[in-house]
Amino acid sequence: MATKTTDIAAAGAAAREICPLETHVKSTATGLNFPIGFPQNLTFGRFHKAEASNLERGRPFITQDCWADMVDNRRTFLLRPFEVGMPSMERLQNWIRLRPHPITLVINNQVDISWPDDLSNKTNYELILNETNLHAVYAGNARLLEDYPKLHPLPIGMKWNWQSTELFSENKVPLTVMYANNTSTTPEEVATLFRSEGRTPTVYYRHMMNSNSGTRNYIRDTPALRAVRHTIYPILNSTANTSLRVPGKLELPEYYMELKKHRFLISPSGNGLDTHSTWEALLSGPNF
Repeated sequence: MATKTTDIAAAGAAAREICPLETHVKSTATGLNFPIGFPQNLTFGRFHKAEASNLERGRPFITQDCWADMVDNRRTFLLRPFEVGMPSMERLQNWIRLRPHPITLVINNQVDISWPDDLSNKTNYELILNETNLHAVYAGNARLLEDYPKLHPLPIGMKWNWQSTELFSENKVPLTVMYANNTSTTPEEVATLFRSEGRTPTVYYRHMMNSNSGTRNYIRDTPALRAVRHTIYPILNSTANTSLRVPGKLELPEYYMELKKHRFLISPSGNGLDTHSTWEALLSGPNF
């Protein structure tokens, strides 16, 4: 199999659709056009790295830094829950009401905690989700809440950070190249892998950390969410062992090659509601 080019700029259209270049945003130390007292005004506007290349940004793949690149700080704004400067819902509601036009909030962090983190405290998150001057909220690890159509989930995408949860904190170049050479970088490549007749009707199960055994990062109110990862293999092994494939520990390129051989992948939630393996499967062909 020929190695794909590592020049991610060749996938420019797809890259700009996922993480548009900031063509008109000029951030300052305290953000752009923010009034005094704006929520997180000491961190807004510092998230952009205009000098970064596509490889450094992880394009055309989704990263957790992607959302910082996407907001324009005029009609779309990024908030980082569980960090210094995150305002109370009351303060945020007041600020939204003062905007001259409806705005969109991107609420994201890399600590696997869902937003809203407490579904029982409706009076808290309803303050902004029912606000008429709010167009939408896109949040990491968000649950589907039918009563709140303005809330939408952000995909977690591939795994980029191994040591830090801070924005732009780890070198993405080696992983960008590896992902580009071993998975799909365009919708057409995804479709080709998905329709491949070379994959067998088998279920791929890889060893997973038991990170959801005691997690409190999301509400575990369904049988699927209450299941502990290490209980899944015995069930599958007793009911579908002829279809189950459990390779040993693999390096990442080998793992993606293995994914392409099977029609199905087991992808349970872990420490967070969303999980990287779901997006790895989407870029490699299997159902999950």
